[in-house]
Amino acid sequence: SEGGPYETPFIHADEVETSWSLALFPEVMRMEDVADTTPRGFLPEGHIDMAGNLLHRPVAWYGQVGCGPIEVAAYKPGVVGKASAARAEKAIPGVEKLLDYMVKLVTDVVTAFPPGRLPPIEEVTQRPREEIEAVLKGPLAPGGRSIYTLAYPM
Repeated sequence: SEGGPYETPFIHADEVETSWSLALFPEVMRMEDVADTTPRGFLPEGHIDMAGNLLHRPVAWYGQVGCGPIEVAAYKPGVVGKASAARAEKAIPGVEKLLDYMVKLVTDVVTAFPPGRLPPIEEVTQRPREEIEAVLKGPLAPGGRSIYTLAYPM
């Protein structure tokens, strides 16, 4: 299976997400209330990718409109898949890998950019240096600005 310990593909509020929820915050999960639905599309399998683009199909799941039903119309319980198959133990290896990666990411960011050091402004934006420096000061500092004052495109 392409889903590791999971019986069904990852979509939304399904076996995968419910397993992760059971592993991370079991006290808020009420398995007696879960519902199962059967995901469907309007085209044959193979064109549209699944959530997260896990199968590397030609059309990203977020890059289509009208090739499948909208969730609020087709999946009234809010589940797209088989939440009843969820088990916390299915998610534990993934949670551990995610946490290991987060430690690596934070370590790499702090190593590359220790406190007080940032990448060169002129290499990450085309905005005027003064504008970015004001935002870096923060909204409460004299001459500072909130990041929310920057409008896109950057």
